[in-house]
Amino acid sequence: MNEKQPPADLIQTKFYKVVFHGNKLLSCGNIPKNLKIEYKLNEWVKPKKKYSKLFVFKEPTYARCHAFLPGNEVYECEVVNPIPGNCILGFKQIDNPALFLKFWKHPEKDNKHLRTYDAPNNTHYCDAVKLIKKVYPI
Repeated sequence: MNEKQPPADLIQTKFYKVVFHGNKLLSCGNIPKNLKIEYKLNEWVKPKKKYSKLFVFKEPTYARCHAFLPGNEVYECEVVNPIPGNCILGFKQIDNPALFLKFWKHPEKDNKHLRTYDAPNNTHYCDAVKLIKKVYPI
């Protein structure tokens, strides 16, 4: 899952990722176990499913608002190809290959008809994430 360095012109800095810190740094949120990502400091990771994206926040205050559960932490990160995100695909639709593909082929479109949920404010979708440093809690 770890990837080589993406081209420099695609990398943007100063985004923020909320992860769960148990024995490993893992995706947090209500997502299927088979889609959870293991993160490591200073290593690029991509989503497990083709065409999918990873979720980050542009501003640290929004990320901190979603790091309220025990074990959740916020990391400053670099990302590849961030775009503002306004919805999250419903849990049942994630396991439907046709709906999953339809959603992620054009995530910037209004996909409410696919039974989506509003994404948290300040959410961005991206192709890859590299955690740089922990910023919350300190």
